[in-house]
Amino acid sequence: MGNYSFFEGKFNSLKDKEFEEDDISSPNNPAASIYTSLKATNDSVPMNAYSLNKNFFYAKSAEVGSHLTVVLDSPAEVFRVQVLTGSDLKGENQLKEGQIELGYASTNQINDCDDYILLGLLVNGILNKQVLSNKSGKKVKCVRLLVTATPSSGIIVRHINIWVN
Repeated sequence: MGNYSFFEGKFNSLKDKEFEEDDISSPNNPAASIYTSLKATNDSVPMNAYSLNKNFFYAKSAEVGSHLTVVLDSPAEVFRVQVLTGSDLKGENQLKEGQIELGYASTNQINDCDDYILLGLLVNGILNKQVLSNKSGKKVKCVRLLVTATPSSGIIVRHINIWVN
């Protein structure tokens, strides 16, 4: 990986789409439980999407309203969220139409939050965004990947990465 290359006398910028200049630390991914309504294959487990290794979660089908939700064991001040879908080699099985939401309250529900706010939309199957509301001191309890249009094939959720203070 590099920023520049000289190829056949041409000057090219070689920035990886997942690389950021301010990316100074690795995600924390604090202890959490994962819940989903996506239809997975028998050998794919939702926790693979939240692991910090090369494992991934494969859902053979998804419908509008399907979700994969990370519920933190303890609410935390989240300052960045990254969600990567699709194969990292060919970009296949991306969730092209989905959004990431943050949940701040969990009063009566064990595996979900009471209300969510939109953090951002997936673009080319990816969201990599700083959380501006963490400056208010509000603590995030849930991070939800929500399907907003039914994909034509299965989807791969490679990583849900969370950075906390």
